[in-house]
Amino acid sequence: MADAGDVRRLALALPGVEEIDSDGFDFRVGGKGFVWSYPERRPGKPRVIRTDIAVLFVGDEGEKQALLLGEPGTFFTAPGYDGWPLVMLRLGEVDVERLAELVTDAWRMRAPEETAGTAFVDTVAWVRLENGRILCARPRGKDIFYIPGGKREGAENDLQTLLREIAEELTVTLLPETVTHVGTYEAGQPDGAVVRMSCYTGDYAGTLAASSEIDELAWFSYADRPRIPPVDQLLFDDLKATGDLR
Repeated sequence: MADAGDVRRLALALPGVEEIDSDGFDFRVGGKGFVWSYPERRPGKPRVIRTDIAVLFVGDEGEKQALLLGEPGTFFTAPGYDGWPLVMLRLGEVDVERLAELVTDAWRMRAPEETAGTAFVDTVAWVRLENGRILCARPRGKDIFYIPGGKREGAENDLQTLLREIAEELTVTLLPETVTHVGTYEAGQPDGAVVRMSCYTGDYAGTLAASSEIDELAWFSYADRPRIPPVDQLLFDDLKATGDLR
């Protein structure tokens, strides 16, 4: 069952998205709204912002009617929305994977062509600092080092992705209650793709060791910045500025 937090996470993971200040959630790309919380209006009563219902852009009247007729328990419309390519989605009626498809489709239809065509990679990373150095890993068969972590699978949230990736790469268990978000970075790659990296600190149990996925672990200083990808370099710059990375 999806909720407003899932909408926010999924929307903000897409390129070019900005969140508009509101009593609920409101996301736009290129100045155009593609998903926002439903402002329910009842005769003689104040408007209520429903964060359990999302208004979705669906492109055209044909798609709108297909959703309304095919899944009446999930989608609905309301007075004032006639003639607009918008439907209301009951978040509790869909899982996160279906929500991701709906939000991404809405974003793609509203985004400028150059943004919608951008390849996008959404990752999470574990920031482990000791004695002014940061742990980095070189995946098997690659020449470049990365901050440990990786891409989400299916409907995983950041924490689930982080716990799985670190266990798979470094053979340790992150302690969920200690995991803290420390920053999100976004940078273009030489192939034109955009990589977003959400970074977290956290304590662990076990002994750090390279798994079969990793050829080498290393503790890097700021001088090693050229050996990592552009998005990781942004993290290095911030850690250097705060004095955490030597």
